[in-house]
Amino acid sequence: MAILLKTPVDSAFEPIETQTAFFTVGKPGEFVEKKFDYTLSLDDPELNTEGLPNVTVYAKTKTKLQQYEENYTSGLFKNDNAFVFDGLESDELVQSQSLAWFLQQKVPGLTVAIDSANNEVFKWREEICTIFIDEFEVMPGEQSMVFPRDIAMIKVFRPPFQYSSTTGFGGAIAIYTKKGKFIDNNGAKFSFILKGYTGFDSVWK
Repeated sequence: MAILLKTPVDSAFEPIETQTAFFTVGKPGEFVEKKFDYTLSLDDPELNTEGLPNVTVYAKTKTKLQQYEENYTSGLFKNDNAFVFDGLESDELVQSQSLAWFLQQKVPGLTVAIDSANNEVFKWREEICTIFIDEFEVMPGEQSMVFPRDIAMIKVFRPPFQYSSTTGFGGAIAIYTKKGKFIDNNGAKFSFILKGYTGFDSVWK
């Protein structure tokens, strides 16, 4: 007798509960001719056919920060050797007194000094940190151009972060601003960062 068993789940599936039932077709010892197909039904009143209770499946979805990082980080900035701070789903950064105050509380060994031009300079182990805004290197102190409410993510890289031959000894701080679908209504629409330069003798029209 050929018996075909079908199951809708993968063979690697491990059930929480199993049940075995024995069925007899015809009389024991008696030859049964195949006159018609037998259908095996589990609707037996003696069996527990209530089934399992409702099953809830939990799927692990990516956070906004993970989605942002996939879209807007590249190259060395994908390095996992960093402190990562969320400005998309956490309001801790927005409620901080300033970016410098926030990072000093969160990153051990990071200090802030004021230079001769009255700019805030981040230092790690007495070495000046390299600052990046949206992966563009800026001068120390220019991070103050970005309001905390406009920051999507901050990645603080421990020393060394060798971005070039002259950087990396004091680590690096990469500031990412909200953009695309990650912009909210609380962002400062009047603020922007100018990247690049214009020749000194250029003529403006």
